Amino acid sequence: MWLNWILAAGFFLVGVYQFWVLPVWLLPMDLRWGYTLIPIALLNNTYWALVHDTFHGSFSPSARANVVAGRTLAILFGAPFHLLRLGHLLHHGFNRTERERIEVYDDASSGRWRAALAYYWQLFGGLYLLEFASAFLFLLPRRAILAIAGNPAGSKSLLPVMAANLIKPQTLGSLRMDSVLILSVFSSALWTYGEQAWILMLALGARAFFISFADYVYHYDTPLNNISSGRNLWLPRPLSALLLHFNLHGVHHWQPQIGWQRLPAFFPQSGLQYAGSMLPALLRQLKGPIPLSQMEPTSVPYQSQQALKMNGS
Repeated sequence: MWLNWILAAGFFLVGVYQFWVLPVWLLPMDLRWGYTLIPIALLNNTYWALVHDTFHGSFSPSARANVVAGRTLAILFGAPFHLLRLGHLLHHGFNRTERERIEVYDDASSGRWRAALAYYWQLFGGLYLLEFASAFLFLLPRRAILAIAGNPAGSKSLLPVMAANLIKPQTLGSLRMDSVLILSVFSSALWTYGEQAWILMLALGARAFFISFADYVYHYDTPLNNISSGRNLWLPRPLSALLLHFNLHGVHHWQPQIGWQRLPAFFPQSGLQYAGSMLPALLRQLKGPIPLSQMEPTSVPYQSQQALKMNGS
């Protein structure tokens, strides 16, 4: 697990560089230093993959270390750790059910244009923007949070389920602390950049795009109600390693507790195959939302009610 700590320390230092070192010491000397944010932007999905392992406890054998590392990295990422972790664990519990299939719309009750607007907004950056905006949400009173999330009764969204778990006193206290730190980090970074704040905004815009655009590629247009489904998408081995083998997403859904370093070894044992390559799969998402009437059914039963009881602490 020592490699995980090296990567975490590296990403922490990259965050310090991006938010404060670059604007204070380097940009005043030469604006071309701003180009160093390009490789940092390209590593956003690697960053997310490392944070993701803390959700499943595979970053470190220590539960406390997983939370400490996850919270620290999540603050520099721009979203509260407990929100990200619960959202991801619920994804495993409700994958491809009516509560969690972002590209599918019920064409019997909803029009394509409305579905397309919501879908493309989330695909091109909206997912990350919502995660970042949650830092403002958790500073509100509990009643306001529940009102914004909606009523769990009869809802097909995971938001009310998440809110009901996250407003528990200890969890909400951690969320509020993280939210204050996130807003402090990002506001101080904007202030530090000053007239060059547009450079930071471009970098964060790239983060929003890369994180959002790749988030659901492993599940787009897959059979419904199979909570264990997920595509394995081929990448050249160096790129797969650079992505912390997140492209082996089917293996991850088969054995979620396996850390990224062990995924390639478990791929042959899973009996799963590659469902194409990464780039065509990413581009396939541009087809947009899919009517429910055109979706392929599956015989796998929907049994994830236990996930409704998940604790967000």
